[in-house]
Amino acid sequence: MELDLTVINDGVLMVVEAKFTLKKDDLDDFIAKLPRVTQFFHEYRGMKVLGAVTGMVVHDDIARLAHKKGLFVLVPSFETVAIANPKNFKPKVWEQV
Repeated sequence: MELDLTVINDGVLMVVEAKFTLKKDDLDDFIAKLPRVTQFFHEYRGMKVLGAVTGMVVHDDIARLAHKKGLFVLVPSFETVAIANPKNFKPKVWEQV
């Protein structure tokens, strides 16, 4: 299993999928991967897993779909990256056993 980026803090693992242009198929594939992360990477067992997607191009309809699926959406913003989720966004937690 390939993970583009992982960030760990206080027992929470954030897994980030990065594409040049983020598409629906990318979201579907990534969401299918998230529940299996600790099966492949034993060092992450017992952590809560959150997901985030990013791309140089993230169309609004894809960003909305990612929000609905519980994923953070990261988009380019000048020389940095911005979180594009609505203020009331609640991420989905893929808890690992």
